[in-house]
Amino acid sequence: MVTLLALALLQQARPPELTVSLDRDRVAVGEEIRLTIRARSPSDSPMEIRLGSLDGFVIIGRTEATSVTRDPDVSRLKTIDIQLRAARAGKWRLGPFQARQDDEIAQVDALPVDVTETGSAAVAATLNPRIKALLERARPPNRPGEVGLSILLSNESVMVGEQVDLVTAAWFPRDLRLQLRRAPTLVPPTVQGMWSYPQPVPVGIAASRRIGGVWYDLFVAHQIVFPVREGPLLVAPAQMQYSVPLALQFFSQEERYSLTSDSAVVVARPVPATGRPAGYGGAVGTDLTLERVITPPAARAREPVRVEFIVRGRGNVTLWPPPAVSWPPTARAYAEVVEERPETRDGRVVGSKAFRYSLVADSVGTVALPAVSYPYYDLGTRTFRIARVEPAALPVAAGNPAATAGALPPALLVARGMPLSRQLARRLGPAGWLVLLFLPPLAWAGWRAIRRRRPKVVARPPARDLRSAERDLERLLEALDPDAIRVAESGLIPGLRAAGLDLGTATRMVALRRRLRDLRYAPGVEADAAPALEEWEELRDAIASGSHRRRGTKHGLVAGLSLLVLSASTAAAQRSAEDFYRQGMVQAAASAFAIRAEAQPEVAAHWYNLGAAQFRLGMAGDAAAAWQRALRLEPRNATVRRALAMTPPPDPVSASRLWIPPVAPDELALLAAALWLGAWIGLVTRPRRLRAWMWLGALALVIGGSAWWLEVRFTTPVAVVRTTAQFRVSPHERGSIVTELREGQALLPVRTLHGWLMARDPGDRLGWIRGDAVTIVAR
Repeated sequence: MVTLLALALLQQARPPELTVSLDRDRVAVGEEIRLTIRARSPSDSPMEIRLGSLDGFVIIGRTEATSVTRDPDVSRLKTIDIQLRAARAGKWRLGPFQARQDDEIAQVDALPVDVTETGSAAVAATLNPRIKALLERARPPNRPGEVGLSILLSNESVMVGEQVDLVTAAWFPRDLRLQLRRAPTLVPPTVQGMWSYPQPVPVGIAASRRIGGVWYDLFVAHQIVFPVREGPLLVAPAQMQYSVPLALQFFSQEERYSLTSDSAVVVARPVPATGRPAGYGGAVGTDLTLERVITPPAARAREPVRVEFIVRGRGNVTLWPPPAVSWPPTARAYAEVVEERPETRDGRVVGSKAFRYSLVADSVGTVALPAVSYPYYDLGTRTFRIARVEPAALPVAAGNPAATAGALPPALLVARGMPLSRQLARRLGPAGWLVLLFLPPLAWAGWRAIRRRRPKVVARPPARDLRSAERDLERLLEALDPDAIRVAESGLIPGLRAAGLDLGTATRMVALRRRLRDLRYAPGVEADAAPALEEWEELRDAIASGSHRRRGTKHGLVAGLSLLVLSASTAAAQRSAEDFYRQGMVQAAASAFAIRAEAQPEVAAHWYNLGAAQFRLGMAGDAAAAWQRALRLEPRNATVRRALAMTPPPDPVSASRLWIPPVAPDELALLAAALWLGAWIGLVTRPRRLRAWMWLGALALVIGGSAWWLEVRFTTPVAVVRTTAQFRVSPHERGSIVTELREGQALLPVRTLHGWLMARDPGDRLGWIRGDAVTIVAR
């Protein structure tokens, strides 16, 4: 006992553990740091933390938290977080700090912090040289102590296509800036007749300057512009908003200010007309080069190869026009995507622009690719120059069907007619579906009204005697088997089975018939008749409900299968396209399948076969779109689903947009209609089972709602990206690129304009893509 008491006293006598940390030990005036003080103690008695000197800093925020636990090692934990803002330059020491608990004291010595006069050096180091040169010419406000906003231009007179740096500079007196709780908001100017590349600028102070005894800090916004037409081009005024607290308290109200700069004008001169080479398309840049890349270097007949013309250099990459290419008559070229890769290097816009084509040779031999010239105006030499690629020869070997196919899709499908469910759904039409929905309840209501008008007849309860039960059973047996009276009991069961009853029910009926006869004609057994009568009523209700009817093939299903067989088209009319496909003439087969799909868009086999041919041609995006059309027409077709597994969507959002359940809306609609009619018919014929018919009607409504949802999903268009393409902010080739879309991604179309499609990408961003770069999929 004495030992335990001594240990407890020693545990309580342990001093608290104190730790103090700073997130940074070197800051500039106006910047913020975080001071964290944490004290831990095995004792649960109150603890006091004392702060030392915080000279050179202003407290702008403080949080304090204390927790008490049952842990014997750490019974009390206290944490203080202090947000400090540097107010004066110098070498300061924060602290010391103490934690006092009872008579025990823990102390941490002061922490050194170096506060510099300005933090612009670190920020300005990341600025490009052209911005630094512009900031040297930036003028502070005319009156000391005021906020200033101005526009800086690297050059006010340039040539069309020449780069101009546009900088928005905001000057703040340091005393005023230290009062701000958040950085000012700069709205760069809008430009007319110029192509703009917004540039990233480091967050913070870009420069500082001491003028007339007042320190000014500079915030900037930078954009690179290229004139696209000649003449004076207006640069609209820039705007800035900032808020100043009305009092020193942290939660005090703020007064908002707005400042507008002056406008500016850039004079753009046209490209000289003298000395222009033939075929000049308006390209302007510096040190442009042209390269031709063929992938693969050898081709096969009727198989596409990729030919890229890549323009590299310095200038406005987006506005470089495509080269003028003369293709040989023995091959066919198809323009594909244009890929741009602009970047900023040493303050200049540089990059590459690739123009991609698919080249298909018609026959075996050699395709002679002529030389290609790319004239441009060089801004470095102020002369016209020509970038060239020399002629090349492309060897073409015989087409190999196995090599062409690669990973072959499943076998082609035989075209069949429209499914029976869709035929029935279309024959009904909107009016027919409305009649199915509202006619049964209206007819039931009218029937009930007529019944109420008739004189009420008091229904006599069913007789619960052996004679009535036996008579009713005999009538039921005669209805099921007309020879029931003449046939012996051993031969009665096959007749009942032929009428549709299962073996158990037929056996029970024969046994009950024998039992009723024995009870009726046996003397003194009237008191034992109740169980037999109850069994008869139970058996009668079960037979009436149809729950004991033997399962068999329905005539409607046989008729439906017959209609499907009769509606299938003959294979003789399709031999030409299939023969092209099997003989390796995949391009011809694809054209034939496309004609069929356009003529009969309701036939799933045409779309599947078209996708198979396109897949063998290397057009995976087109194949995925065609197979999606086929899946919407036949959602349970295993061949189509196996083919789609070869072209999976590249992201989860696209997979969700292209997901199709294995059931068609027409099938669900017909099932819902059958259940709906069955519920109302049952309500008329068997009104006592009201609850069962209500559940059946509710199930019909749920299935009908699911069919409507599926119909909306099947008919909602989805745009599948055929090949890699740029997603732009505006509908033209000069629009800024939002992102690069991958082959097979699913977009949600919004509207079309002049060959461009506005859509939402998988990231739910709104943009434009060329209409020929996507395929619209809808039922």
